Amino acid sequence: MRHARLLVVLALPLLAACEEKTEAPPPPVRAIKSMVVSDRVGEQQRKIAGVVEAATVTDLSFEIGGRVTELPVDIGQAVATGDTVARIDPTPLELALKSAVGELTEAQSKLTDAKAKFEQQDALFAKGYTTKSAYDTAQANLSSAEAVVDRLKAQRAKAERDLNNATLTAPFDGRISEKYVERFTEVSSGQKIVQLSAGGEREVQANVPAGIIGRIATGDTVSVTFPTLPGRTVAGTITQIGSRAGQSNAFPVIAALAEDDPEIRAGMTAEVTFSFRTAETGEAFLVPLPAVVARGDKRKGVVYVYDRAAGVVRERPIQIVNIRDNFLVVSGGLEKGDVIAVAGTSFLHDGMEVKLLETPEAE
Repeated sequence: MRHARLLVVLALPLLAACEEKTEAPPPPVRAIKSMVVSDRVGEQQRKIAGVVEAATVTDLSFEIGGRVTELPVDIGQAVATGDTVARIDPTPLELALKSAVGELTEAQSKLTDAKAKFEQQDALFAKGYTTKSAYDTAQANLSSAEAVVDRLKAQRAKAERDLNNATLTAPFDGRISEKYVERFTEVSSGQKIVQLSAGGEREVQANVPAGIIGRIATGDTVSVTFPTLPGRTVAGTITQIGSRAGQSNAFPVIAALAEDDPEIRAGMTAEVTFSFRTAETGEAFLVPLPAVVARGDKRKGVVYVYDRAAGVVRERPIQIVNIRDNFLVVSGGLEKGDVIAVAGTSFLHDGMEVKLLETPEAE
């Protein structure tokens, strides 16, 4: 009995220890933030920075050289057709014209005398009263005098034209957008004096990457916004597409703005939104950036679709087509109505049990 009582006493702590040992609780089910995949993407869009320019811009220059004595315009100043933009010193040109007129007057006098002598020799030669040599000399002198007069007439005309060209005028209404010289500068023929931008009409110039240049065409409509004019959106029409790529393998594209807004000035920064259709149009979806987990190739990844019946997420491979704001345009692996994880996706794996933070609603 004593031994039996001892065994019972020794067994009591062991039974107590067994009673205290319990199974570890299962790990908590991860809660995920989710969204419902909605309608498929229509036309693709690409936003590209651009610069506003006047539709008509020209650099004005003199056809002659000289010293600029007048420059009555400033940058930003409005000018009308025919207004004086600049003038060079006319004194040398006036002297050149005066000299040309004097030389022509003298040559014309000599021509009159040569004509009289030839007519005299012509009459005498017809009667046989003069020699053939004298007749030929008078005829040659007349031809020479006529040639000199013709040359000096052209010289006088050039001098008159040069004097008229001493004044540079605006060929159309607009604003001075650049000044390249100042008063009293010696300029040469063809040297740029000022830049004149037409008033009213505006266009936007942008460099479009080679990857999408083949998807746009002249006549396509674009939308244009301006960082300095919040909320302002203006429609535009593509008028020119460059045939040769420039820097960064991009092509120059020009879009004419549909509105004449005085607040939209040449030189302002703009953002041009190009819309175009691709092979994925109507097949792709917009999903938030955090919803996609990259898988090697930067154009490939996976999303996690919630399996309602099993309460787990399933990996679905997708192809990244484009980026739009904070969303990715993806194709393959998704269907309208799928519920996908949009946060914490790097901690998920195929078949992982999860629960939804809230019941997602279709957008």
